[in-house]
Amino acid sequence: MAALESLLESHPNCPLCGGSSRSIAGYEARSPGYYVETLISQFGLDRMAFDRALNLFRCAGCGTLWYDPWLTPRVSSSLYGYLCGRHKFGWASLRAWLVGLERPYFRARPELWGILGALVPNMTDYGEVNCPYGGLFFHLFDAMAGDVNREALARKIPLLSQMYAGEKLVGQYGEAGAFSGLIDDMRAVRENATPPRTFLVREFSDMCWGHSCIFNGNHCLAFAQDVLVDEVVDFDTLRATGQRLGALGLFNVWDHFRDPMRVLSKATDVADVVVIDLHHYGWTDAQHFFNVGDRVIEFLHDRGFNAVDLTPHIKSVVGEDDDRRYLLVSKVLELGMALEETGLAIASPDPTAYV
Repeated sequence: MAALESLLESHPNCPLCGGSSRSIAGYEARSPGYYVETLISQFGLDRMAFDRALNLFRCAGCGTLWYDPWLTPRVSSSLYGYLCGRHKFGWASLRAWLVGLERPYFRARPELWGILGALVPNMTDYGEVNCPYGGLFFHLFDAMAGDVNREALARKIPLLSQMYAGEKLVGQYGEAGAFSGLIDDMRAVRENATPPRTFLVREFSDMCWGHSCIFNGNHCLAFAQDVLVDEVVDFDTLRATGQRLGALGLFNVWDHFRDPMRVLSKATDVADVVVIDLHHYGWTDAQHFFNVGDRVIEFLHDRGFNAVDLTPHIKSVVGEDDDRRYLLVSKVLELGMALEETGLAIASPDPTAYV
């Protein structure tokens, strides 16, 4: 246990709201998964001891689920950056988009973009944080490409049919030569693109694939920067230059920051409205430090943010098999009123309900 204890650190407070009142959470963790399996193997840990060491708690205030203890920043950075430094999500999303594979979250994208466009008419600048594959960039490319022949594009990547298999993925992505034709065709579409301009906003986290996916510019990130993104920037540069985005997406990344409220504050400082995509509540996995609480909207109101939960509306449009959660947050727009004006009356919780 001495070796195990050196990999973990205590987290007595809720990572979202900072509260210390909590109870043992009544949720069973999913199977460990590839990342935890790798951690246990690489550090020679005893599986039962590892499982016993991580206790899952529920915040009495905002409902967030989190592990105490959990990995130290050094160990987490190694896990995401080197031990499991590449994630197949980017290439898998590209393949699904090109060959038309069904993904429930793809169906939600047009509705989300329609809502953002109604809230921020004539949007000229739109961004997403860290990962360019989980959000709206493909949808925006479709809008500018018209009737693009995706099947023809897919044929330009001979290895594409094998990429989705994890054992093939490691050996095959990064082979830029196989992508040259696809990149040329997609660049040609972007040359005639109309606004909005797309921004990939980078923010470091030891719980993101930062060393190999975000900052070195290799593999799937480089491809996205070539064909989906107009500019790569960080929050500090946006604030220093006064560049403001109409909307900013945190798609499947907000729970990959140890300090999510700091990141949300940055996001709402540079964008009129922020859309957040999350795992469904109750989803647990030992490779994720926390799961955002079921009272997050009340908590955000208490902190002075305008916030609404779009999840019921999105499910009514695309179906219950989309098990994601979707939030809208703003510091400058009264979202409830603005949504009513667009014809979407989405109920907001009582801001005084949070205790």
